[in-house]
Amino acid sequence: MKIQKIKLHYQDIFKCPYCGKTLIPEEWDEKKNVCKHLLYIQNDSSIVYLSKRIRHILENEKGFNLEIIDDLANEQDAGLFLIGDIVAYPSLVEYEFYSEAPGGISTFVGISDKYK
Repeated sequence: MKIQKIKLHYQDIFKCPYCGKTLIPEEWDEKKNVCKHLLYIQNDSSIVYLSKRIRHILENEKGFNLEIIDDLANEQDAGLFLIGDIVAYPSLVEYEFYSEAPGGISTFVGISDKYK
């Protein structure tokens, strides 16, 4: 299953194209900034958010250990893999926000209009 990838220049705020909820605000708060379409947010060095659906796929279909994934998220060292490159999910669209500044990081946001 091929995913659609959209590369955009870095922006401070990103809203879900399906429901309009702010997914990347100036300050992240998982309780406020998650909608049913959001699958994951990660950057070059950490996992910011994983939905239960993506955790399930990583653990049960891809053989990842959830404790290791949690450690990666907590230790800010998730640059070992890009979720969008290893997860097949219906209608997955991955937005990459990049900065051209030296040492700038990319942020990857996976969303889908198919949710369970």
